Amino acid sequence: MKKYSLLFVFTVIMMGLASSCGGDDDNLGNGPNAGTESNEVTGTDAVYESKLMGTSWKQTKPSWTDTGYEGILTFGYNHEWYVINFVNKYNAYGVWEVKDGVYDYDIKASDYTQSSLRAQFAASLFGPGRIEELTETKLVLKSPYNDTSSAEFVKVSYREGAKSFDGGSGSGNSGGSTGDAPYVTSFDFTATKSSITVKFMCSERPTSATVKYGTSSPTSTASSSISGKQVSATVSGLKSGTKYYFKCTVKNSYGSSTSDTFSAITNY
Repeated sequence: MKKYSLLFVFTVIMMGLASSCGGDDDNLGNGPNAGTESNEVTGTDAVYESKLMGTSWKQTKPSWTDTGYEGILTFGYNHEWYVINFVNKYNAYGVWEVKDGVYDYDIKASDYTQSSLRAQFAASLFGPGRIEELTETKLVLKSPYNDTSSAEFVKVSYREGAKSFDGGSGSGNSGGSTGDAPYVTSFDFTATKSSITVKFMCSERPTSATVKYGTSSPTSTASSSISGKQVSATVSGLKSGTKYYFKCTVKNSYGSSTSDTFSAITNY
């Protein structure tokens, strides 16, 4: 009897171990993060793409600053892709994807030769790039060709890019109009206790601009200036710790547009 009791106990233990292993298998699941710890950061292509769609970015510290590698990088919906004002003058659009953790793109049209523009994008790490970090406000891309080059981007206000170019003649347009009305692609500001300086980046070079501001809605007009595709305005005599709203209307010979309303807060 004792012999059978020990065998019974052994059988129960083995069944328990089998059940435990089966439970672990169930916890693995069938999703892209199957087999990972719940607290592990496991970026997948699908997750990256869903986070990038409908967002625009600019480098926090432009690569090769002596040559002015700047611009707005946009991951449009339906995998449309735009770069506005790269090197302060070139635009391009096409399609994008994330594959094996690397963001890549295909240029469909640009106002510069595509091969040359792609080479400059790679040199400045506008892509292609391995996604090293992606949060609500920060994107870090690493060169897929080496382990030493990386660039950090900060999210800016989303706006799709223009789709008209000079056909890729290779001459560039030196920041001039490509045949479209301008619109605001991003908004930046710096603040003190009593002033706010705003900067609106446009898709095309405007010939005139009007910046409005106010505490509840943008109704007062600020003095503004235009430099290339950027509109700037400084508003002084403001109250500390107060939220102000801004919008900008830009115009050229092809038409005009008014930006979304943006907000900024003076320092306390």
